[in-house]
Amino acid sequence: MRIMSQEWWVKRVFDKLPKSLRKLIADKMWLQISTALQRSRIAIERVVEEPFVLFNVMSLPRGSKVLDVGCAGSTIPIELASLGYKVIGIDLCPYPHNHPNFTFIQGDFLKVSISNESFDCVTAISSIEHFGLDPAGQALENGDLRAVINIHRILKPKGLFIFTVPYGVRAKTSWYRVYDETSLRQLLHGFKIIKEEYFCRKYRKYWFPATKYEASIIDSSSPQRGWVNSVALIVAQNVEGIGNKSTG
Repeated sequence: MRIMSQEWWVKRVFDKLPKSLRKLIADKMWLQISTALQRSRIAIERVVEEPFVLFNVMSLPRGSKVLDVGCAGSTIPIELASLGYKVIGIDLCPYPHNHPNFTFIQGDFLKVSISNESFDCVTAISSIEHFGLDPAGQALENGDLRAVINIHRILKPKGLFIFTVPYGVRAKTSWYRVYDETSLRQLLHGFKIIKEEYFCRKYRKYWFPATKYEASIIDSSSPQRGWVNSVALIVAQNVEGIGNKSTG
């Protein structure tokens, strides 16, 4: 006797329902799923990070070359491509979207060959803090610094580095870092910060603008506090030549 799975029986029953009822159920399910996804997105830092990055890239003329580092899970590359920018995205994970103005490279940003001074702008939304950290144990010393040095190398003179990172009480977990003012400035040697904004999460689900001091005292690393609760959003400009940086 053939034993059918629960999913098979659910599909069989669903398919026998009147079309109008099937549509009603499907619409209600999608609404519930969509609402859950939106609530989740509103609660995490992407709700302030992505508008910041998009707004500041748009200060550049259309046709500018933009590299998005760590693009998996973001639609920013496609939005920028749709607005007329020439975009390349790079990530270790696959990327599901495409556009004629967009090229995706799946690989390690620190190992992929990219020409010097080839981009007008590099964006990195919550990705720098992960470089060199691997919960599996294959850590790379100063991975975040190496990533920023590579970004400096591939940016044109006066090119923009637009990025976001966790900010507050300095810490390092198994898979991300939290920066304070000192460590953030060390990370950006060779760059001039031309815009900085800070945001904090309150009541575990709402994000609000904050002063640098308010953001600096937030704990974003302890399990009791949950996820990232404070972020720095930065626009920095390349002000040094390629040969002036080292990994230290």
